[in-house]
Amino acid sequence: MKTLIRLAVFAYVVISSVFLVAYAGYVAWVSSANLAQFLLACVFFLLSMAIALLNIFSGYFYAFSLFSKPGAKPAALPKKLPLVAIAVPTCNEDSAMVSKTLAALKAIQYPKSKLELWVLDNSSEPEKQMQIKAAAKKHGFRYVYHERTKGFKSGSLNNLLKLTRAEYLAVFDSDEELVNPKFLLDNIGFFCKDEKLGFVQTIKAARPAGFFADSIECNYAFFYKHMQPVRDSAGIAMYSGSLGIIRLSCLRKVGGFQVSPPTPCEDTEFSFFADLAGYKGKFISKLYAYGAPVENFSTFLTQQWKYAYGIARMTKLYFANFGKVSNSKKHFLYTAHFVGFPYTSLLTIVFAALSAALVLSNLSFTLVSFSELVAVMYSPLEPLKSAPVLSGISSAMDLVGQYYKPGLPLYDLSPVIANVFNILILARFYYGSFSKGIMSVLLNVSLTFKRSEAALAASMHDLSEIVVTPKTKKLGIGLASAFELASTEAAYSLLFFGLTAFSLLRGDALGAFWLIWYGVIFGLALVFALLYK
Repeated sequence: MKTLIRLAVFAYVVISSVFLVAYAGYVAWVSSANLAQFLLACVFFLLSMAIALLNIFSGYFYAFSLFSKPGAKPAALPKKLPLVAIAVPTCNEDSAMVSKTLAALKAIQYPKSKLELWVLDNSSEPEKQMQIKAAAKKHGFRYVYHERTKGFKSGSLNNLLKLTRAEYLAVFDSDEELVNPKFLLDNIGFFCKDEKLGFVQTIKAARPAGFFADSIECNYAFFYKHMQPVRDSAGIAMYSGSLGIIRLSCLRKVGGFQVSPPTPCEDTEFSFFADLAGYKGKFISKLYAYGAPVENFSTFLTQQWKYAYGIARMTKLYFANFGKVSNSKKHFLYTAHFVGFPYTSLLTIVFAALSAALVLSNLSFTLVSFSELVAVMYSPLEPLKSAPVLSGISSAMDLVGQYYKPGLPLYDLSPVIANVFNILILARFYYGSFSKGIMSVLLNVSLTFKRSEAALAASMHDLSEIVVTPKTKKLGIGLASAFELASTEAAYSLLFFGLTAFSLLRGDALGAFWLIWYGVIFGLALVFALLYK
């Protein structure tokens, strides 16, 4: 039954995507008499094709992850256990949280003689350095300080390569508390089975912390529930920066983690170059630790800005190494991740601008009044009262053709209605919880400008402009601060609400419907900034 549901959802995604492209083709057709309008419509058509393809990507991951079987069973242990380094990178973190993480790691089940315990600190605040050093000493971890400006977390990990004698490296973020002490015993054996296994990655998840934080977690859970299993089936499961084990000979072969220019996605770059070097990545669908939840919207924006920036950097690296990727399935998965994630939002902004231009250009399907709209909405009901039950396919097509001719508002309204319906359907199935799914979709939509800004910045700026905000830090945000945080989104929202009012004043109900949809979408960032401070 589960298989049928997933395939049905995927079929729905494909059909709705094809419908979007067909509608864009219809717009080009009805505008062919006017060259300027026709050119706008052609761009609209191309954008529709791109968005449809990206929607199909996500549907593919959701449906076909069911057929991928990432390992969850422990691997058999080798006769001689290898030396493993456990590293906890820190940067101006709360020392009590770090101490709690270190205390939990001390309970990990593995021979102590085969463990190296490291705290890799690059805090810029002297007081934090002293506190973290004291926590490391208290729990028996070796403390190493590395200048933050020399590569951030990547620099600290690369510096460890000079100090450790271990064969493998397990990284835990400073907020990740171990809840299953068998992390190493369950997974170290996988490396003995395959000499070309570069790393093993397990599930990363945050502790439950209420509706907002849990909805954010739904976004990240999609990656581990659906994307990682499919990537695993191609041997390119992605390393996620922590809660994984790396073969250090693989890390050394690819030159360590990326340092210059610095990137917030050193884990993704390592995964990609490990694949090019002939190593595999393996995903284990099992949870061993919980991280701190993201509990305010400003932190969520900052975090997503960094992710989008890093993945946009990967887009360039992917195309620069296009010929080195070994097969078509890998190309498909890399394209879906490196091109789809950071640029979907940019397409949405351009799509909205073109929609506004098309509505205001007085195409044949615009300038539809409320009375005309209501009349068309109700008119199809009348013939159905007298229509024969078995009238044949031709009669049904005649009926459709009579009431869905080009230019009728019900047809022109359908893409927006379909978009709303898509949110309801996909929220329920992609995220498993309808309420949290809806919230997750809306949170994703609210990132439209921040992700687009990051994607553009990736080609123009370096990481020095990124502000690192701890996940546990509460930011006091009033109305003025909320506007400052979401100023671009608020400006575009007001613009589209103004265009909506203009459309209403000239009697264009259908155009107003189109425009207010984007006004609401772009205004979500401001709403969330006010509600989740």
